[in-house]
Amino acid sequence: MEVPEGAVLRNGWWHYQPAQRPEKVMLTRSSYVKDYELCWGNRCRSLTDILGPLPKEGVTVELFACPPDGR
Repeated sequence: MEVPEGAVLRNGWWHYQPAQRPEKVMLTRSSYVKDYELCWGNRCRSLTDILGPLPKEGVTVELFACPPDGR
């Protein structure tokens, strides 16, 4: 994955905020790579903690942002 234009390297991590919020983010889970971590409210959890172990290889998870009104 290429670093997006406008990203800033801080303490070894790239930080970037897109101009528009994406409708969804698709993540493919695999036992061959490190698990994803989702962070909110100053707490981080792995997708395995949230969803359980992989049922099969190459499972895709779709993440959607909550609407502004919380519904």
